[in-house]
Amino acid sequence: MFEKKLIVDVSSDTLLQKVVNGGSFMLYDIPSNWSWTTLGEVTEVVMGQSPKGDDTTDDSSYTPLIGGASDMGELFPKALKYTTTPTKLSKTGDVIISIRATLGKPIFSDGEYCLGRGVAGIRSDTLDNKLIRYYFINFEDYLHTISTGSTFSSVTKSRLENMPFPLPPVAEQQRIVDTIESLFTKLDRAREIVQTAIDSFENRKLAILHKAFTGELTAKWREENGVSFDSWEEKTIGEICDCIVPGRDKPKSFTGSIPWITIPNLQGDFVSNHTSELYLLDKEILEVKAKIIPKGSVVMSCVGRFGISAIVDNECVINQQLHAFLPSDHINNKFLMNNIRYLEGYMIEKATATTIAYLNKSACNSLPIYLPTIAEQAEIVRILDKLLTNEKQAYDLYNLVEKIDLLKKSILARAFRGKLGKTL
Repeated sequence: MFEKKLIVDVSSDTLLQKVVNGGSFMLYDIPSNWSWTTLGEVTEVVMGQSPKGDDTTDDSSYTPLIGGASDMGELFPKALKYTTTPTKLSKTGDVIISIRATLGKPIFSDGEYCLGRGVAGIRSDTLDNKLIRYYFINFEDYLHTISTGSTFSSVTKSRLENMPFPLPPVAEQQRIVDTIESLFTKLDRAREIVQTAIDSFENRKLAILHKAFTGELTAKWREENGVSFDSWEEKTIGEICDCIVPGRDKPKSFTGSIPWITIPNLQGDFVSNHTSELYLLDKEILEVKAKIIPKGSVVMSCVGRFGISAIVDNECVINQQLHAFLPSDHINNKFLMNNIRYLEGYMIEKATATTIAYLNKSACNSLPIYLPTIAEQAEIVRILDKLLTNEKQAYDLYNLVEKIDLLKKSILARAFRGKLGKTL
């Protein structure tokens, strides 16, 4: 279905008259036998137009509607609505991209779809649609630079058509696609193996945490120490911990020694201050009315991915993706850290859903916790430390997944610079 031949010839007199070989279109150096042109010169851009609300239906006998990124799968559309009066239509083989709110996310049209205002169809009788899709993946950041809008980012037709396009010779085009496909296949296999290992660890970890925070893990300890399960108290974290919420403004300069911490710095049980690339002076902290997080605090993620938590082993300042708890004498900070990880599913359910899911201050402080005696907390921590010895290996696997994703980006960057090797 998607086996179009790459027959664009940069030696064509007609095309050469339109190709831009310098100026603002020349983003970077390319081989001498390549040419800089624009997307509009080598493709047809079909902007979406939403049908009237009264013309949408759940009846799948009508034309499927692609309104935006939520209707787009990994490779093909996943329409949730249909329309009785289609406006702009895609054709089989078109590349569909999101042009409003979420930008990019290129997929293939495997049939006829109504294109809503949040998407555009990219069509070419000459370029392989796989090359076009890889182009948009590689140039996703560029889409953001040309977008407009305050509430929602969007890209106009003219800006799409004027996107710089590094055009290889005919003989190179198919080889580039084949090489990318071959390398990506190998990386996808590696990622699948790593992800399977991560899933196995996470399932085991979740089962252990469930036993820990429902009392099962320390049932024998309570029996031996004459402690009843009734000693567990139902609380909220905010009832037993003070909190620090980061300021709204990001510091304007970073010239000091106090680390500025973000989610990637939460690796393992302790905040990795040494991985921070930004450090603050006291006056830089005061300028944005931020607060220093004291040693021993527990920091948790509250934006995007939930359940990430770590203990602060040195003073730091956190960004808006994080929330800090200052444990009282009634709670072991490592017990709290592990409990927050256990509550990941609960937080996902309670999160406010916008473009990115998040928990506000009230939601963070309202997280439920069943609190045993401080002695039993220490026993739970001791057992968890023993059972979760492979925690660091799991974080190494997460890092490996990130490296695989970065390697894919590197491959595409090299491909569209003419630097992808001819041999694998």
